[in-house]
Amino acid sequence: MESGPRFRPERLWVGSANGTLSSCSSLEFGCWLEDWKLLESARRFLAEVLRHSESFDPDWDDMAPELVDPDFDDVAMAEAAAALEWPDEL
Repeated sequence: MESGPRFRPERLWVGSANGTLSSCSSLEFGCWLEDWKLLESARRFLAEVLRHSESFDPDWDDMAPELVDPDFDDVAMAEAAAALEWPDEL
């Protein structure tokens, strides 16, 4: 006997969202996914994101993420930016 309702997604909205003041001048993207293989891949990806975002402490009830400060390589980023070829006019 099945224990409760089962959820099977039929559509998924995938897109970007800019909630900042400059959003009116931004180009946003969005589309509906209805392909079952893409939906299943998106479901698995989201489950992995949630799994990795949870604390290892089973009694943890804080909704704040456990973030770490990134170790930026400013010299490498400056070198990569200098190597970019920009068009004369945008």
